[in-house]
Parts: sequence; structure tokens; C-alpha cells
Amino acid sequence: MWKFPSMRKNKNGFMLLEVLLSVFIVTVGVVFVIGSFMTSVRAFRSTRAYLEALYLLEEKMWEYEEAGAVEEGSESGRFDDRRYAEWELKAEEVDDFPLNHVEFVITLKKDGGETTFKINTYLFNGESLDL
Repeated sequence: MWKFPSMRKNKNGFMLLEVLLSVFIVTVGVVFVIGSFMTSVRAFRSTRAYLEALYLLEEKMWEYEEAGAVEEGSESGRFDDRRYAEWELKAEEVDDFPLNHVEFVITLKKDGGETTFKINTYLFNGESLDL
């Protein structure tokens, strides 16, 4: 009976199909690892922007806290050391209390995009409490 060379019982190497299948499996694995890595990088950038915005918000809030009072109205500006970051403050008086409802907004304009973070709180408006 005639036997093909690939059907020999004594093999010295791998068949082409086995090599191609191995390369395909490794390629699929590498694609998933790279995709996972890219997702991690995006999550890191998002978290970094979030933490930076929180730091800037806290810095600006402490400036108003040190001043002792927040007046009703609106203010805005940029941070000296971060030109890509803008802030805005809106304060509205709360009835029957010496407090203002304050909304702080931080806008980061980086990497061709814009991200906005807001925080709402109450700060003293400088008036005395009449009981």
C-alpha cells in the first residue's frame, strides 16, 4: 500500500496545520491582552482627571472657607498653575439660615476633550443667625 510522507508514524517535526493553529491561538491571546491593557490605560487617565479635579475643587473651597464667608452670586476664573482648568462658583442664599447653597464647577480642557466636575455644598454667608 502506498503511504503519503505526512502519514509516517515516525514524525520528526510539526505539521503546517499545527504551527498555524498555534500561531492563531497565540495571536488571539495577545489581542485580548492588548485590549485589556488599553482599557486599563483609559481607566487610569479617567481616574487621574477625576482626582485632579477633586484636588482643585478642594483647593478652591478652602480659599472661600478661609475668607470666612461666601457672598451670593457667581464667580469664575482659571487656576494659575493649570491653564487648562477653569472654575466657576454659584452661590444662592438659603432661607432662614446664614448659609449659601454653593455649586463649584471645575472644567478640565485636556487632550482635545472637555471634562466637567461639580460639587454642591453649603458655606457660611457671614450673616448672624437670628433665633
